[in-house]
Amino acid sequence: MKDEKKRALIECMIFISVINLPFMYISATLGINTFLDSFEHPDSYQFLTNLRIEDSNAENTHLVIQKSSHPAFEITYGDAIVYYEEASGFQYGIIDLVSTEFKNKVYYIITDEEQFQYQSVFEQQVVGKVISDIGTDIWSSLSLELWDTTITRLNALTLFSFQ
Repeated sequence: MKDEKKRALIECMIFISVINLPFMYISATLGINTFLDSFEHPDSYQFLTNLRIEDSNAENTHLVIQKSSHPAFEITYGDAIVYYEEASGFQYGIIDLVSTEFKNKVYYIITDEEQFQYQSVFEQQVVGKVISDIGTDIWSSLSLELWDTTITRLNALTLFSFQ
């Protein structure tokens, strides 16, 4: 009888560990604070697929972004952002300079490092800040889909709001 209880307990522990592997992967990738914050503010996080990064050898990737609608959203020097341009759609760039002109924030992204050419991005164009760049392998895709479904559809914090 004791052996059956031990076996059942071990099987239960293995089952729980396997079920939680995607969440452990996402929390390790995003950071535990961002992972927990995503359950409090599910509409403020999103992952984007098929966004081409402008590096020479870069392929399509998955980017997890914190949207500009997040209560603690802030962009500083060195942050990677996703912004929208009417002519070319969604773009990705790294902030090199932040300026305030006429009470509007303007972010400058280096487009050509050799010629020191900047492109200005206005605060209204910013979609979000890149939290993590996650690969396109099957494990990452599965973990991201499960995380996204959990924070948007199965989130007990937003379903049963106690405010």
